[in-house]
Amino acid sequence: MNNSILVIGDNAFDVIIRADLSLGAESNVFPKARFMTPAGSGVNFAVASAKLGLFPFYFTPISTDSFGKTIEDYLNENKIDYSHSSSAKDTPLIITLLDKKGRRNTIAMIQNTSYTDISYDSFLNLRETFDWAYISGGIITEEAPQREVLHIAEYLNQKGTKIFFDPQFRIGKELNGFLETSISLIEISSFMFSNEHEFMELPKLFVEKRLMEGCIFVIKKGANGATLLSKDFKSEESGLSVNSIDTTGAGDIFNAAFIQEFIKGKSLSECLKHANTVAALSTEKMGIFIPLTCL
Repeated sequence: MNNSILVIGDNAFDVIIRADLSLGAESNVFPKARFMTPAGSGVNFAVASAKLGLFPFYFTPISTDSFGKTIEDYLNENKIDYSHSSSAKDTPLIITLLDKKGRRNTIAMIQNTSYTDISYDSFLNLRETFDWAYISGGIITEEAPQREVLHIAEYLNQKGTKIFFDPQFRIGKELNGFLETSISLIEISSFMFSNEHEFMELPKLFVEKRLMEGCIFVIKKGANGATLLSKDFKSEESGLSVNSIDTTGAGDIFNAAFIQEFIKGKSLSECLKHANTVAALSTEKMGIFIPLTCL
């Protein structure tokens, strides 16, 4: 079985701060922990899938600025192949504030940044074929990447590539064209990952239509576990009791763990159980952490 997977998704630099977030006027905050790392939902998925034994090929432009160089070093350290497509635009900067329970608030500086230079023509120049592709909606925040990513996805679909899509509605649902492009991508995806709030935003008739057409919906519910819906059955996993300190990237890790098992030929129920376990345990440390027991 071919373990290589095309990854299309945003890259960014994360500044994660864990602190008492009860702010007052002119008050100072002294973080209990801080963590700075290359990130973005596309990069997080690529790193998690590499750690889990897949062979991701990351296709998204990376900035030529100093943050972009750090992202390239990070990909190289994790033995991730990538397209070496570059952009003169800035690297997106994401500031995440975590409270003592691991809950987060995010400040995202993502407009007109490096990943928006993704190009269908550049993708065709790769002259490579893929059995599997993962697309993170974090990249479709502006008109240009919406158009180019959808064009790439349509091409992949025509070639028979199985597409896994996480729309990341929380990132861009207020942005022009984001929801419309997400719906178009769900139309040609074999799997859609979302959290339970995002899933509820989808029109019921649209979900029923896609289920009948064979799309599988995987719904992540954080501490409450996960649910899988297919045309033929429903599978449920309960949440695990863990000492969670950082939920950042847990959804990307869940997706990678699910796809890891699916490519290995495991049943959908086994895929859901594995992903639920890996994602829960990953929150016990900062960053993209995969417990050895899950490898």
